[in-house]
Amino acid sequence: MNNPAQIKRFIFTGTPDSGKTSVIRELEKFGHAVSLRAKLDAKEKMIKIIDHIEGNK
Repeated sequence: MNNPAQIKRFIFTGTPDSGKTSVIRELEKFGHAVSLRAKLDAKEKMIKIIDHIEGNK
């Protein structure tokens, strides 16, 4: 499955201490490619959106 269009991506959401990172680490143990970066990217995008709405730079 080398075609990026065929790669399935999932975003795990939930409350703190609900086990999101634990599940991701288990998937990694089974050989799945994982990234914890996505949550940081999403947070940065939300901050930019809020800043734009509020008129901040």
